[in-house]
Amino acid sequence: MKKSINHIKALGVLLLTLVLVVENANAQQLRELDSLYAVRKVFDTKIYNQGIKLSPSTIKATYGSNNYFKSNRLYKRGSIMVFAGPPIIAGGLYIGYDAIKGVPKQVYVDGELVNYTKRSITQLIGGIGVFVVGICVMEYGNEFKQTSVDLFNNAKSKERNVSKLSLGITPEGGFGLVYGL
Repeated sequence: MKKSINHIKALGVLLLTLVLVVENANAQQLRELDSLYAVRKVFDTKIYNQGIKLSPSTIKATYGSNNYFKSNRLYKRGSIMVFAGPPIIAGGLYIGYDAIKGVPKQVYVDGELVNYTKRSITQLIGGIGVFVVGICVMEYGNEFKQTSVDLFNNAKSKERNVSKLSLGITPEGGFGLVYGL
């Protein structure tokens, strides 16, 4: 009985591994069909073309040379936002650290000098808020980069579809627009 349970577990692990490999292979095949594709990381988005990571200047040149103004504008905004995110995050961390560190104070209690540290809860909440805003700015920047790739690919696929139309004899033997492959 114990031996058959181990066989079932091994079969389940093998099946799960096979499903994951097939799923990953299908995803790669779909990516190859797109002109560009974006890979989201934790705090950055990399843009690839046929498995090769593109530099920002290459991406801007690709968007600019083909007159994809909206994609270009979104990519530039996204790049600025991703660049601005870390200083905002660092500022939030510093404000929070400064609030936790506090300010040393002294007071007389019953004629005795007592040392204490005054910590501002509003400053701590503000630091946490600035930290969260920095993360959101970076993620919105990454979303803009992803959207720029999606817009570019949609526009490219529309161009391909339109270029496949031609005037000629239809498969039914009539005369009109023919959609070629």
